[in-house]
Amino acid sequence: MHAVDTLKRLAVTDENIKKVHKIIFDNRKVKLIEIAETLKISKERVVHIVNEYLDMRKLCSKWVPCELTIDQKQRIDDSKQCLELFNCNKSEFLRRYVTMDETWLHHFTLESNRQSAEWTARDEPTPKCGKTQKSGGRVMASVFWDTHVIIFIDYLKKGKP
Repeated sequence: MHAVDTLKRLAVTDENIKKVHKIIFDNRKVKLIEIAETLKISKERVVHIVNEYLDMRKLCSKWVPCELTIDQKQRIDDSKQCLELFNCNKSEFLRRYVTMDETWLHHFTLESNRQSAEWTARDEPTPKCGKTQKSGGRVMASVFWDTHVIIFIDYLKKGKP
């Protein structure tokens, strides 16, 4: 056991600490196993050097857009103004707030049982009908509402402005 501790201490030298530091600063995304393989020391010793001697840790970066477009900045400003109005008088804000959503409505006409009925002789098999397919017709429904009622519904057929 004493020989293992001695070998561990031998891997943690000023020279190795400097080498680990240089490798990390040359490539901040380097993996611990790569450092260990480069220096021919154990990954455990590299972890010890990085944590105890260099006092470093590896963190995932956060994605942040470099610049916002004018439209994005305007949306932020509009959202802040809405939030301020909401905080001033919540009930009045919600009473007057109108929102909207869009959805495609697919439409098709099913044949009723009576409409699908066929005359057959008693010895003929029961008529079969295939699965009903959608007609391909669809309409975009834009629905506007507030806290009390639906204010307006607008329908726009596919392919029509």
